[in-house]
Amino acid sequence: MEYHRFMNMGIDLSLLCLEQCDNQPEYFCYPISAKPIGYEGSIMYCFLEGYGEMVFAVNKSYG
Repeated sequence: MEYHRFMNMGIDLSLLCLEQCDNQPEYFCYPISAKPIGYEGSIMYCFLEGYGEMVFAVNKSYG
């Protein structure tokens, strides 16, 4: 998987404004099967089962 190769390069993701987090915060709008790869404020970037290496961005902010 390209993501794993990228992560093994040791690049500082803070330069991309991405935070790494070991535990996934639970918000009603985050998909249950999400595998988070980073956070930017209220946006979670993740992989979803069945979609391969496609990256999804989920925003917990609402109205």
